Amino acid sequence: MKSIFTFFTLLILTVFSSFHSNGQECSDLIISEVVEGWSNNKAIEIYNPTAAAIDASEYGLVRFQNGSTTPGNITYLTGVSIAPYDVYVVVLDKRDPDGVDFEAPIWDELQLQADIFVNPSYNDGQEVMYFNGNDALALLKDDGQTLVDVFAKIGDSLNPDGWGGYLDAEGEQAYISKDHTLVRKASFTEGYTVNPESFDILNEYDSLSANTFDQLGFHICECDVNSVEKFESSKGIKVFPNPLANGFVTVTASERIEAILIFDTTGKLLLEEKVDALQSTYLDLTAIPSGTFFLKARLESGAEISQLLIK
Repeated sequence: MKSIFTFFTLLILTVFSSFHSNGQECSDLIISEVVEGWSNNKAIEIYNPTAAAIDASEYGLVRFQNGSTTPGNITYLTGVSIAPYDVYVVVLDKRDPDGVDFEAPIWDELQLQADIFVNPSYNDGQEVMYFNGNDALALLKDDGQTLVDVFAKIGDSLNPDGWGGYLDAEGEQAYISKDHTLVRKASFTEGYTVNPESFDILNEYDSLSANTFDQLGFHICECDVNSVEKFESSKGIKVFPNPLANGFVTVTASERIEAILIFDTTGKLLLEEKVDALQSTYLDLTAIPSGTFFLKARLESGAEISQLLIK
């Protein structure tokens, strides 16, 4: 443990630095998704943006609780190898079906997405997977001496309650970093090797509503030129045109569609339309402004989500 504390003594000196630096593009692991769901529904996805497998045994995850500059315990990815352009999903180990309150089990849908379950014990909040929406998360290597990537900003005294503040439907203060699934944008091809000077959450992450787990298990990244094509070909829906310029879009599926829902990047529902179990539907989206959105199709067998760009 000596080496990790030595490293973070140096890291604290950079917390209030006027600059930050990144690693080389497509050269090392990055945090590609963070699930901050209800109760114990917590997951961190790690992506390998390189053309070679990476032995992740010397990598680990830590949590900086409530704006602290002092890390909790490091959770190592011992024995883990991540294939080229693939992901590894780390999930909180709460699986007792009879558990209640702090021991409530994670949802079945999340359990199915896990590559590993970790941190079954709370241990005074020192374990990484007990993060909340106001905690920074870091990916480390070299026995905790090297920062590989960070979610949020370590020691962010200006945002003690979370990042991406907005008013919810009831007019209450809410944060995108809480009760959302956050997917790293495809344009981010490298991690933060120095603590960033600020954290613009919607610049880095697309936001989905709480307890969305179907974006785990894969990641679209510009490091893999075929990732978009592989993702679209594996999906059960097609959205055309996309990007959308005239306000009208066609959605087709390989099975019957029950409903189409449109969300903005904060997870707010903008449109819900019943489809009457057809395999194709034509939507009028002229009332929705320009921007990036998520189209969710409810199908007979489940749900599919596609990113939608409106010009």
